[in-house]
Amino acid sequence: MPTFEQVTYIERDIQTVFNFHLDLNNLLKISPDDANLQIFHAPEKIEQGSRIGLFVKIGPITTTMETVVEILQPPHKFVDRQIGGFFAKWVHTHLFEKVTRNKTKLTDRIEYSLPGGVFTNVVGGGIAQRKIEEMFRHRAERTKKLLEKESD
Repeated sequence: MPTFEQVTYIERDIQTVFNFHLDLNNLLKISPDDANLQIFHAPEKIEQGSRIGLFVKIGPITTTMETVVEILQPPHKFVDRQIGGFFAKWVHTHLFEKVTRNKTKLTDRIEYSLPGGVFTNVVGGGIAQRKIEEMFRHRAERTKKLLEKESD
């Protein structure tokens, strides 16, 4: 099964970085514009078991993605898993590590597979990997910009 992992160092304390990622308004701020991400249902406060529904554009297609927060361990980890949507499997693990008092290491780890089995994953796997890499590179840049700007 394909896995994507990205590490980002953010010049902010771990609690601030963790809280930033629990605020779904920030998900909208850091997502690429061409994803046209919209939230169609979510709780006011994210907790373990929370369900989040999103509209997301993948290429020319707008689809839904519903996730559930399976693990929530403030301020170190949370895991959301797709329970409905485009991917056959999507598990996103967010890991937060204190580097110094005002520096946090954020690791995004995605385990995913495309619908359609082995053939689709072989044929479309490279494209999917590139799109995920682009999306998370954008998210990392925006996250750093927003959080590090706040600390100035």
